[in-house]
Amino acid sequence: RMPWLDYAPVLHASALTGAGVDEALDTAASALAWRRTKVPKRRLNELFARAQLLRPLPVVRGARLKMQYATQHATESPTFVFRMNRQAEMHPSVVRWVERTLRSHWPFDATPLRLVFKSDPPRRRRRNALARAEGASSRFVKMPKKKWRELQKPFWQREKFVAQVRERNRERRRASQEARRAAAAAGGLPTSGRIGSALAARHVR
Repeated sequence: RMPWLDYAPVLHASALTGAGVDEALDTAASALAWRRTKVPKRRLNELFARAQLLRPLPVVRGARLKMQYATQHATESPTFVFRMNRQAEMHPSVVRWVERTLRSHWPFDATPLRLVFKSDPPRRRRRNALARAEGASSRFVKMPKKKWRELQKPFWQREKFVAQVRERNRERRRASQEARRAAAAAGGLPTSGRIGSALAARHVR
């Protein structure tokens, strides 16, 4: 009648005769041990990497859900966090499949499990993609907010591009001034103003 409680054993005990009390105490001790069990992250990720090959997760809004990694965040109340590739409300059948897969290797007898599915919001996913495009190799990248805002601008408004344009203009002005001085020294031309610039440019040509 309650299939979601199949992990909880049903015990019968009698306070009058003492029958089944030892079994109940042994079950409680076993549950306490499983409640404090810490699953290694490497083995957990290997398990679900194989499981997804055998049973791929459903497609949501044109893209297949994938588990990027899994980890156990807490014991005492065993909590497993699964990082997904996109935001989606997990169907109960998928949640049950994840729990059955987990219990097939670590039974967690008489212990409820808490499963949490998380994903980066679209803004952060774009931020990580931009960071990787800038040369970062890590999957999850922490980028300063100032750099993130800079990457959101069109390329012609970014500080690096603006600095390059300014430097190019400075070089052109410097070359023009040197040409005017050279022309003035050679032919006595004016060294400033529009006339001097035009004459210097004509002289250089």
